[in-house]
Amino acid sequence: VVIAGWGEPLLRLDTVLDTMSRVARATPEGQVQFRVVTNGLFPREVARRLAQGGLCRATVSLASADPVQFKLLMTQEEPLAHDGSVASPSLDLEVVCDFVRNLVDAGVQVECAAVAAPGVDIAAIQELVASGSLGGSAIPLRVREYFPIQQEQQSPPPRG
Repeated sequence: VVIAGWGEPLLRLDTVLDTMSRVARATPEGQVQFRVVTNGLFPREVARRLAQGGLCRATVSLASADPVQFKLLMTQEEPLAHDGSVASPSLDLEVVCDFVRNLVDAGVQVECAAVAAPGVDIAAIQELVASGSLGGSAIPLRVREYFPIQQEQQSPPPRG
């Protein structure tokens, strides 16, 4: 079961954990695996709760390996929790790196994903995940193609 969608699923952590629990209870033991796709802007406690709740795999987005560029890219879509608070007090790259390490430490299989957007140094992201600094060994990286959002051209309103 993949938990992903339009927005950050872990902003509703209790709902995610409840859903995982219900699905796990409704299926024979070992017959279902859970994977989450996340921006990783969460503290250690979230990684621990996910692992305890049965999370097997996670895909964590790495917008950039450069801390300044990462913050600029992430600030465009600052995540808000269900109660309106910011999910993480910091939109720093190191928060995401810590989250990856915490997932790995909790026994969750992690891969990172990056988008080959203009100006993003994919080679630097590859070096980061291959260095072992995110959990003792290399973390797999999936690089996705960049698709710019095309603004629909709107016709001017008719003149009356």
